[in-house]
Amino acid sequence: MARVDNLKNYLADVGKAIKDKKGDQTNIKASEFDNEISKIESIEDYISSKTINNLIAPTSDVISRFFISKIKKIPNLDLTDINNREVLKSFFGNMVNLTEIPEIKLNEQLDEVDLEYALNNCRSISNIDNFVNAIKNKKIINARFFLRSCYNVRDISSIQYLDFLKCTSFDSAFQNIQTDSIPLFDINEATNFNRTFSGCLNLISIPKYNTSRGNIMANMFSNTLALQTVPELDFSSAQNITNIFEFSHDNLTDLGGFKNLGFSYNQKQANYVNYKLDLSTAPNLTEESLMNVINNLYDLNQVYTEQLYSQQLVLGATNLAKLSEEQIAIATNKGWTVS
Repeated sequence: MARVDNLKNYLADVGKAIKDKKGDQTNIKASEFDNEISKIESIEDYISSKTINNLIAPTSDVISRFFISKIKKIPNLDLTDINNREVLKSFFGNMVNLTEIPEIKLNEQLDEVDLEYALNNCRSISNIDNFVNAIKNKKIINARFFLRSCYNVRDISSIQYLDFLKCTSFDSAFQNIQTDSIPLFDINEATNFNRTFSGCLNLISIPKYNTSRGNIMANMFSNTLALQTVPELDFSSAQNITNIFEFSHDNLTDLGGFKNLGFSYNQKQANYVNYKLDLSTAPNLTEESLMNVINNLYDLNQVYTEQLYSQQLVLGATNLAKLSEEQIAIATNKGWTVS
């Protein structure tokens, strides 16, 4: 009878490998399992790349707790026998002690890849070039939590060569990355930009991405304290902009505005929380930037044709003082309340 690939057998194999490496066949108590695993410097010492995909796949919380976080090194990976677009999904996720990404070979017939959680919380790696090289000729369909909390990665310029045209989600994709710049890459189908750049404390500016299909933009720039410039972005499809600039943004001066913001608003409720644009956390916006915002607002009278449901533009006292009554009236005449 063929051996079954299950959690029990995986843990038995790991336990046997530890005993073989120690030269001591004494059974390992469950209470000591975590400590024994923590002593292992490299997964390469006891497991082949042919079995690594099954072992580190997120099949159980037990493996995640007792094994994944302890891995410091992984051998080069030959995954050419796997023709599944989710082959890299969550693959290195939560390997907080992994110091480098190995070389990876993927199936040449594999056209698309899902990168959800692929490198999420890999706090100790500093270079992603091996990973990028592995997927250069693949179409990325999902980048949700792709590089989230890779705190030591300072340069992600290589991702400009990746194909994101079919990618639908950038939810938290670059959250907490400590780079000062993010390259331009083509986007066409992305709808989710929730927390995309949140926590990027060193980020100074972003390129002008195609955000025309984005409907979830909440916390997009939350806690980007060094941010100075945001170009005009197309918010024609936006339906959730909650806390887009959450926390202090004293360095933000140049804002291109959000094209057609309000066009896709369909909730028949005044001051709907998901529709509020709050710029009060960016008190140093120039007058030109404020007018870019106002001029790009969509006329809500064209959205709510039977009854107007006004939505909120919160500028804060400092920004309001930069505008004349006539300038503010441009927004109010479009059905926005300005404060």
